[in-house]
Amino acid sequence: MKDLRPGETVDQVFLIQGKDLRRNAAGALYAACRLCDKSGVIDARWWQATEERFAAIADGAFVKVSGRVQSHRGQIQLIIDDIEAVELAETELRDFLPSTERDIEAMWAELVDHLGGISNAHLRRLVDKFVGDEALVAKLKSSPAATQIHHNTVGGLLEHTLDIVRLARAITSVYGDALNRDLLLVGAFLHDLGKTEELEVEGAFSYTDRGNLVGHIASAVIWIEQKADAISEERGEPFPDQIRDLVQHMVLSHHGAKERGSPKVPMIPEALVLHAIDDLDMRVHVAREAIETDQDPSSSFTPYHRILDARLYKRSTVLPGDGDPE
Repeated sequence: MKDLRPGETVDQVFLIQGKDLRRNAAGALYAACRLCDKSGVIDARWWQATEERFAAIADGAFVKVSGRVQSHRGQIQLIIDDIEAVELAETELRDFLPSTERDIEAMWAELVDHLGGISNAHLRRLVDKFVGDEALVAKLKSSPAATQIHHNTVGGLLEHTLDIVRLARAITSVYGDALNRDLLLVGAFLHDLGKTEELEVEGAFSYTDRGNLVGHIASAVIWIEQKADAISEERGEPFPDQIRDLVQHMVLSHHGAKERGSPKVPMIPEALVLHAIDDLDMRVHVAREAIETDQDPSSSFTPYHRILDARLYKRSTVLPGDGDPE
């Protein structure tokens, strides 16, 4: 999608990742769609849509699209001239879903290596319960971190989790004894793990019924309780309540505020840091994506970005004199 330019024509198969039937100012129907392939997602408009034709094409379906690319408010969009559903094998699904550019197995190996440095025996046993859950790990390797906004790729959740763990390790080297390193690493690992149950890759990235009804925060808190109970049963001694409560608090508060979906606000330094680095990773990813996909090379700035509430200057990463010796 990044290589598409205004004026080009398109005739290819896409996966519908979202569709909405709307009316324009004159009352005429049109369809707004999000189409994706492995390279990314593009917004599309189907001006000739009718209720019958719109209903005949399911969200998450494969479609053959003929159309043309145009620029709208500084962003590319696809104008659909013709669209029809096509049948493709389920095994071909991943060819139409954006995937992380990083090696999934290498990321998982690095994550396990970082977690292997946890010295607290109780926290280490808790982490081992999650790392040893093969079904959960398989989902972590394939899940997106979101349906839109950031890390919305196959493997995106693992990529985001690894980067949060990397940031957690780095920040503890700055603040030293002001933070419990092991607790922060465990929170970084577990904070979004419930998204493996909240989101699914079935034709497109979407929310499961449990994701809508329960959500990733509650799911992870339940899992922590279950894993701690299993450890208690195996060892014949109670898992420490304080450690269980603190780990659950890290998950419960990582969105930072109740109006942003956190049942609890951060009440320990480690939770404050986790919220900050989680938000930081999202913002850096969104900014990089906005700059890389900008379609106007003549402008120094991107169009206004709703999430970041700003137009982004695109030329800060390479400056005159970079790499030159004194």
